[in-house]
Amino acid sequence: MTAVVSLYANPGHAADAAEVIDAVGSQLALDAHPAVDGSWEFVFSGTYSQAHSVVAEALSLADPHWPAKVTLDYVLVV
Repeated sequence: MTAVVSLYANPGHAADAAEVIDAVGSQLALDAHPAVDGSWEFVFSGTYSQAHSVVAEALSLADPHWPAKVTLDYVLVV
């Protein structure tokens, strides 16, 4: 199973979102890949709950105010 975590910049916060996404990528030692819908994606082997836990922790460590800057969307591919 593959979990794809997409992060979207909130309106008016593109620069702030880019900083958060970069920090999350550094913490996870993963590169965020740009998607055609404007989001940035992190791809994990594993389940939704595993990916959610890892990304939520990385976001909180990167910036406690991340919800004002980015929106998360999860997609599972079996």
